[in-house]
Amino acid sequence: MPNLEEFRRGNSVESFACLKEIIIRRCPKLLGLPFLPTLRSLGIYGSIKGTLLGSITFLASLTSLHLSDIAELAAFPEGFLQNNNALENLLIDSSPITTLSNVLDNLSALKALYLHNCNHLELLPEGLKNLGSLETLDITGCDGLRLFPAVTMEHLSSIRFLSFWKCKNLKPLSGPMQQTTALRNLELTELPELKYLPESMQLFSALQWLRIKDCEGLWSLPD
Repeated sequence: MPNLEEFRRGNSVESFACLKEIIIRRCPKLLGLPFLPTLRSLGIYGSIKGTLLGSITFLASLTSLHLSDIAELAAFPEGFLQNNNALENLLIDSSPITTLSNVLDNLSALKALYLHNCNHLELLPEGLKNLGSLETLDITGCDGLRLFPAVTMEHLSSIRFLSFWKCKNLKPLSGPMQQTTALRNLELTELPELKYLPESMQLFSALQWLRIKDCEGLWSLPD
């Protein structure tokens, strides 16, 4: 619906009082979303107006958000996701974002974060350390990413699944990782700049599955 500008049914938004899920595809003129008190899942795919992103902040019941192929998404609007304390699943895919600064600060309930094909993203924010409930971190195809914050891993005490895939400039993981004892699955694939793994990996007592593939620069594994 390329010409859709308003999200209404008749003249009242009360018609959507029980709505749980919305998928928006290729609606570049849509200005925003109405108040949707029961909405739990939102997917936005394709070009949009910045005002649409701003309206997401008022969806306090939202638990899952997917943003994909949004060419205009170089930066998030001020205050983005600051009121979405119930959000558990966040996926950002194929968007030219350069920073996630302040976006993750209040997402204390977030359990899964997926960053796919965000090639302009060079650094993960320090706000990752605030995600005490995070269980899954999946970073794929982010070629601009160079460093993983050293302070981050020691705060991700609930992380169970950690995956880095096709990030050609990502340097080795660093910093203390002693608190990452819940980690069960670790996947490192196509990371040519990865030269070593931290010695603290020996403390991953819950680790059940380890995959290292096509990391040509890797010299050795921890003793």
